[in-house]
Amino acid sequence: ARQLVGYLVSQSGLPLDTSALQAQLRETLPPHMVPVVLLQLPQLPLSANGKLDRKALPLPELKAQAPGRAPKAGSETIIAAAFASLLGCDVQDA
Repeated sequence: ARQLVGYLVSQSGLPLDTSALQAQLRETLPPHMVPVVLLQLPQLPLSANGKLDRKALPLPELKAQAPGRAPKAGSETIIAAAFASLLGCDVQDA
């Protein structure tokens, strides 16, 4: 699923309170327009033409919203191992 990420730069260079900003965005924007995560950068990457270089933006480290559970023995273990291999992550132990 595609998720919206917000990138921001502070004019002062000081760290911003991204949780407060995200709360403000939730109050003013429709839910589908609120970024899942906000990343503060020292500056936005620009191309040689001076336009935003979207491919140079860092990808966020998204974390699971809810804790999972270990797969049950049998086919769940096999399927979980296949997905873990495909996604490049570990299977949660019991």
